[in-house]
Amino acid sequence: MIGIGKGECFGAGTIVSAVATGLGASFGLGLKVCARVTLTEDRKFVLKNEDLKGENLLAEISCKRTLEFFGKDYGAIIETESNIPISKGLKSSSASSIAVIRATANALGVEMKKEDVLNISCDCAIQSGVSITGAFDDASACLLGGVCVTDNKKRKVLASYQIEPELDVVIYLPPRTIKKEIVKRYKDKIRKLEPIVNYAHKLALKGDYFTAMNLNGLIYSNAFNEFRSAEIAMEMLNAGALSAGMSGTGPSVVSLVAKDNTKKVIDAVNSNIKEGEKIICTRVRNLESW
Repeated sequence: MIGIGKGECFGAGTIVSAVATGLGASFGLGLKVCARVTLTEDRKFVLKNEDLKGENLLAEISCKRTLEFFGKDYGAIIETESNIPISKGLKSSSASSIAVIRATANALGVEMKKEDVLNISCDCAIQSGVSITGAFDDASACLLGGVCVTDNKKRKVLASYQIEPELDVVIYLPPRTIKKEIVKRYKDKIRKLEPIVNYAHKLALKGDYFTAMNLNGLIYSNAFNEFRSAEIAMEMLNAGALSAGMSGTGPSVVSLVAKDNTKKVIDAVNSNIKEGEKIICTRVRNLESW
């Protein structure tokens, strides 16, 4: 054993999906991944990720690339615990990767710049196949919190600002997932929506993340024929949510809700809940100093 390190990262929700244009915006959630990395001299990688099954390759690559970044040739035992639902659009992959990167750096006893953490995470997402672009908007919100408005192609944060702190996040979780292959199938349809998505992105840049999120949800729910997600979002809005929409490529729906209306929104969705569907509630996570 060479060293033991710990790291954590949080999930995020979509304000504007970058799928159509490469321009995105996300906000921090209170859901979290914790990672523990034990460095070894045998150059083997052992994964113990019961809460993140299906993301073992991403965790291994995240650890390896961090070690390579610092010129080290070690093996590692990687352990994670998470309460972020997987493959639901809540950025579990970005959060898992960043938590492992930070835990690996901690085991080495070194500090990392946030830019390096984000770039390594995006490279790992591409290499492992969990993302085509690297999901820079998701990674930024997971690491930094608050609202992050980004240019994913340039890997640049265009704006970051505090989200209203006294908000709950009510999340609808269906039992199914949306595969990346389905997103590719709708590529031509999505491209035709670029002008509307660009408008939503401009709203997010100006600080109107509520309207941007509502518009984005309508755009992508219809683009992917996710009519159930659109139905749930409208129920949330009618019950008093400030904004609601499909997160990422779905199929989850996230809503931002003032505390006084949280129970109303939860009750409204629960009144129309189907087998296998469920509701969870968390808080927003704001910008943190680095």
